[in-house]
Amino acid sequence: MVEISSSHTSWATPVLRSQSHKEVPVPRLEAGDDNGCLNHAFNTVANVEQEKLEDMLEALLNPDTASKIKFRLDKGVPTGEKPQPPVEEGFALSNVRVVVDQSMAFAVLDLDYPVKMPIYLYGSKSEVHVDHVLKKAPNAQISADLVETDLAARLTGEELRNGVVVVPDDVFEACLQPLTEEAQAQPRGLGLSLKEGVDHKASVYHTCEEAKSGEGKPIATGTISVGKTVYADWDDVNMDPAAENDGVVSYHSGGSGSRQLPAAPSQARSAFASPSYIMKRGFGRLGSCDAAKVEPRLQRW
Repeated sequence: MVEISSSHTSWATPVLRSQSHKEVPVPRLEAGDDNGCLNHAFNTVANVEQEKLEDMLEALLNPDTASKIKFRLDKGVPTGEKPQPPVEEGFALSNVRVVVDQSMAFAVLDLDYPVKMPIYLYGSKSEVHVDHVLKKAPNAQISADLVETDLAARLTGEELRNGVVVVPDDVFEACLQPLTEEAQAQPRGLGLSLKEGVDHKASVYHTCEEAKSGEGKPIATGTISVGKTVYADWDDVNMDPAAENDGVVSYHSGGSGSRQLPAAPSQARSAFASPSYIMKRGFGRLGSCDAAKVEPRLQRW
């Protein structure tokens, strides 16, 4: 299973599942050459052409247009004016499924950070993955691949497929947010009390609202721990790339023209980004891989 984590540019939070049209080689980086990934090597996948994310998702969900969107695979996150050539370029994704689509518009953001950190948990009985729930800005993107947990045995396959919300008992968030520059400067620390290899007692809820209100009864309790495949970003996820965006071509307009969109609010993510920055702005790492399967997770402001 290949995981791709993204802090893409738009106003919702989808979690996607898909397959590539062709087998794409997924090399592993040497330890320490991680370009921002904590304790582990990773790769990134991004669309090749500049595209508004809502249009791209619509195209990916349509079998007639999914193959028109081409992607590239890179070692780590491409940086600098002249990044290294991609490992593979021009492949397509198919069989995309949206697992979570949560609006991140200012009007629906929370006023306060949660006391304890909520996490989206999804996958299957054999493989479980997590993404930090972003409900307040500024924030931190934290994604972990192939986590160790006994919760999978206590949840149904459908619940894991559709995604649930896990709240560790001892991973506090409000008291540490917003994370400081000093926290960003520590490449081996998550900044939050989510520790590699440590079993955290946790409760599971169907939705963030149930977890936040404290009124919902957990659907399961157990333990969860993250390993070495963790991606964390306090910097790019909070930046405003509006100045870099000057147009976008839609796959559904029937033509090749571009159109202008209004800039997003300063703390929100803008609606589109150039391909060279889509990965730079937060695409995360690939964990263990089966080249025929790709499981992208896009966190979008």
